[in-house]
Formats: sequence, C-alpha cells, structure tokens
Amino acid sequence: MNKLLLFALSAFFVMAEHADNPSPNTKVFAFKGDAQTGVTSTKTYTHALDFATGNFSTLTQNAILNGVQFTSTTGTSGSNFSGLPGTMNNGSTTYASIATPAAEDVYQLLKACNAGTSSGTMKFTGLTPGVCYEARFYNRVWTVNGNRFVDFVASPNGGDEITSESFTFNCDGAKSDRVLAYRYIAGADGTLSLKHTAQNSTNPLHVYAFTNEEVEEFSVLLYPLGTRVDPSVAVVNAQVALLPADGMATIFWGTTNQGEDSANWEYFTTQPIISTAGEPANVSCLFDNIEYGREYFVWVMATAGEEEAWSSTMSFTTVPAIELDPIANTLFSPANVTVTGRAPMLRHDAGTVTVCWGTLDG
Repeated sequence: MNKLLLFALSAFFVMAEHADNPSPNTKVFAFKGDAQTGVTSTKTYTHALDFATGNFSTLTQNAILNGVQFTSTTGTSGSNFSGLPGTMNNGSTTYASIATPAAEDVYQLLKACNAGTSSGTMKFTGLTPGVCYEARFYNRVWTVNGNRFVDFVASPNGGDEITSESFTFNCDGAKSDRVLAYRYIAGADGTLSLKHTAQNSTNPLHVYAFTNEEVEEFSVLLYPLGTRVDPSVAVVNAQVALLPADGMATIFWGTTNQGEDSANWEYFTTQPIISTAGEPANVSCLFDNIEYGREYFVWVMATAGEEEAWSSTMSFTTVPAIELDPIANTLFSPANVTVTGRAPMLRHDAGTVTVCWGTLDG
C-alpha cells in the first residue's frame, strides 16, 4: 500500500478570495475605505510602510490609518526592509483609477509606489522566530482592465522547500482596491523574503503600502506539495501557531473536497499536539490509500480544550503510474522509433512493463 507522510504543526487562517494562482496561505480581499482595510491600532505591527511617498513633497507624509502611523519611504531600503523595486512614481496621472474615495485616509497610501523592476527579492527583517505573522500589500489598479501578473515566491525560513510558497497576483486585475495577504511563521533568521517576477517585463510589480502584523490567534497553516507528487515519497506539511493548550490534530484527505465538513472526508487520522511557548506544535502521521494518477485534497483541524482552528483546503495530483515521453517528430523511419517513459511505482520494487502498439488505439 502506498504511503503519504504528513507533518502537521498548528495555526488557523480564514481564507477570502485566493490570489490568481493560489497557495494555501494567501488571500485577497477588496476594500472601499479605511474600515475595510483590516488595519487597526489594536494589532501589533513590525512594519507599516508607505512606499515612495517620501520622495514627493506634494504627497501626505507618514500617513495615519485607523490610528496606525505609516512611515513614508524614500528609496528601496530602510532599517527593516530592503530590495524594493527601484523607480519611484507619484502616480499623479493615475489617481482616477483609485476606487477608494479621496476622503478616506487609505487613499493617501495608494497614490505613490515603488515600481520599475521586472524581478527582484524584497526582504523584511526584525521578525521574532516562531511567531505567526500576516504580511499585507495594499494595492490599487494602475491601468484599468490591465494585466500586471506577478509571480511570487515567499520564503519565511531561509528559502527551505517546506515553508516556501509560490503564488501569482494580477495587480491590475480588478476595478476595486485590494489587499494581498500572506500568512506565515517566521524562521530562525527573522526574515521574510519575497521574490517577485513580472510575467511581462513592461508591466512590473507596483508596491504602494505594506504592513506586517502579528497573528494573535490559534491558527493552522498548511503548506503546498506541488503539482506532481509521487505517492511513495511525498510529504505534506502544516504548522499550528499559538496552540492554547495540549490538544489533537486531525488530518483529513480524500479524492473530493469536503471543506469543513469533517464527517464526509474519506480518510482521517489524529495525533496529539503539544503546546510549547514560542514554537509551533509538531505532528507527524503516515497516510495510506494514496494512489497514482489521482487528485487529492487535504484539510487539517486542530483542537485544544474547547477551541478549534483549521487550515485552508489544499489539493495535489499524484504522478501517473506510467508516463510516456512524447515522440518529438511526426515523420520518422520505422527502424528508428524509440519509446521512452517512466514507471515511478517500480522505483522500489522489481516488476515488468508491457509496451503495446498498433494502428488503432486499443
């Protein structure tokens, strides 16, 4: 029986709309004014930055939004960030595309931006290892109905393969002003790295304002496996933050997405999770009933006393039991036809493969 190994830690994340090419721990939501931004003075922020504004005397400096003061930046780096795109633009010819009314304080944050770099890596430092954070970019449209697709690779733990996530966001993809949010747990170096690459170099990333807030709630983060998974070696990973007491983690999986309906998942297993101050709780469990050539869904729920938290649902597809490589040419000599492929299910066991051919698809 094929096995799939799952490591679970602990954390909860309420998902809104995913990014254009989603990862489990990203969300996108629209706002029309200050109240909908989610910025509040009751939260703890490591960063509250208003990009490029400090370069233009005509723009509001160090704007205050819902009691939180944003620091106006003047370049690509500061005391706790670096690697921002290098061109400053006050956006004066595109203010009409800002959906938020000018009377709202967040309107000031959406005027100027850092832009002009088709690729690069932004870094935000000064984070506390083991703490759960949510990084938020406050975005508005530059070109109405435009295509400003940017691919991100987020690395909160030194670029390790387990916690790094990839997602895509179209900065000009909606008429509303939006927040792109990414939740993560800070690694040992206390740095969040965000690599960005514009799909079209003439339409690079624009960054207007940014916050990084502490997540002060029991949460579950589930990490992606990738799009091609070998059942015999694949590992699913999750993390649980701010576990209030020792509890249990339940990992659900199956070929249909049952969301938060725990009773209808095909398979599940439970493991204890231990509360440790300042660190995520760790759980490992071995999955079975995983086959080749199938799409699977995974969901993790954690409980501690009367409290519950759960992850978003993640999907992955296992590789086919046998894959044939395409034959490159359509015209060839019959004496030189070679068929190649892979049989991953034979990686650990001896066996035979039968190759069939003919003039009809049998």
